[in-house]
Amino acid sequence: IFKCICGALIFISFFYICLHRVDPDFWWHLKVGEWILENHAVPTTDIYSFTMQGYPWVDLEWPVNIFFYILYSKNLAPLLAGIFALLAATPFLVWLARARSLFSIWAILLGASCISLFVGVRPQIISFLLFFVLFEILHKRFANSNSSALHPKPYSSLVFYSLPIFFLIWANLHAAFASGLFIFALWIALHHIFTWKEKRFNRKAIKIDILVFAGSV
Repeated sequence: IFKCICGALIFISFFYICLHRVDPDFWWHLKVGEWILENHAVPTTDIYSFTMQGYPWVDLEWPVNIFFYILYSKNLAPLLAGIFALLAATPFLVWLARARSLFSIWAILLGASCISLFVGVRPQIISFLLFFVLFEILHKRFANSNSSALHPKPYSSLVFYSLPIFFLIWANLHAAFASGLFIFALWIALHHIFTWKEKRFNRKAIKIDILVFAGSV
């Protein structure tokens, strides 16, 4: 019951923040989303900046901008706030479900309090959730070097092999996908360095990992 109360408190707090805190870039996202729908194209040059107008620009957040505009134009701002509150709260809700001590629960609440400074209806929240998902996938793949990394379970292998699709989607939602790729590469490198030092190096495993990473890039 205490976990449920904490989870509800986190979600309600995030929802209140998303409903009342307007990100400075929000209106820009709305305008770009409107332009995309009106022109049936994704802008390739800066169309709204005063100082950089006409310069080459890639809108990596175009689906998000469309989503923002559609919901906001239909007076569904509360729904938009609820969706992003849920996106931000999901990692904390998962961690709460796994918590086995009161100290862990308080640590999770403290983390939620810290992240609340950045919560809002903004694409960064999508990347926050996707970083969590990425860590979950990599942890299941590499955490237990004696079993899951060298002899992964079929389900974890399937999810791991789907990472190229995962990064393709992420690349069209927010630019932080590049940081996700860096974390992916670093995780692979460190894991196989450690297994090599412990004389448990597996050539087949590293080939698979490199191929999946290359497909993600």
